[in-house]
Amino acid sequence: MPSCSSIAHDKLNLKKNCVSFDINLGCSGYVYGLWNMYKIMQNGSYKKGLLLVGDTISKTVNSKDYINKLLFGDAGTSTAIVKKSNKKSYFILGSDGRGSSDLIIDNSGFRAKKFKPEFKMNGKNVFHFAINNVPTMINILLKKSCNKVKDISYFIYHQANKYMIESISGELGIKKKQVLFSISDYGNTSSASIPLTLCKNRHKISFSKKTCILGFGAGFSYAGAVIDLKNSKILNIVKKKF
Repeated sequence: MPSCSSIAHDKLNLKKNCVSFDINLGCSGYVYGLWNMYKIMQNGSYKKGLLLVGDTISKTVNSKDYINKLLFGDAGTSTAIVKKSNKKSYFILGSDGRGSSDLIIDNSGFRAKKFKPEFKMNGKNVFHFAINNVPTMINILLKKSCNKVKDISYFIYHQANKYMIESISGELGIKKKQVLFSISDYGNTSSASIPLTLCKNRHKISFSKKTCILGFGAGFSYAGAVIDLKNSKILNIVKKKF
């Protein structure tokens, strides 16, 4: 306590009638955040929202864990959303809690006898989860939105592993030019990887009518959406050292 959203609310000097809350998710967090915001706007009087997403996984990676030290990066993103009646978005969300211990920051809460956060990942199980579930999620999402692979301008996956993403795309017949990346520049930035990839490829996205975003990982949780980003204003990435 308090939640990050409460601190942000204070720093931004927002009004008291502003709904402000945290969502405790990793790799799928951005899509879950969008879904929550869309639902709030759809069913209420709210017309504007600000989605803040980010992680600093590097703080929890053991200094001797050379594989994950190379893989993960830190990033934070901000997405402003305005309600419009002429655009439709389609979502799919799900969870498989049996994989919770395969991607975990251990000793990081009241369940632990000592507070000594350490990132741990069973890469094999995480890979199998993605390979076995993400293609199905994409197929259901395409059917739900009445689209085919060729109808989607770009697919933006959570930047977990380039080989994994290429394997999933190849299985579904998604062309290489339809898949956008940022992992080679910034690594796996957890919940921020999807919006970070949007920003890195902002010039392409601005002309995209249909973009498919796909988050999956910690939890195990997964979430996907088909959204219209045409005419959206996407900003450049700012790099900082701390």
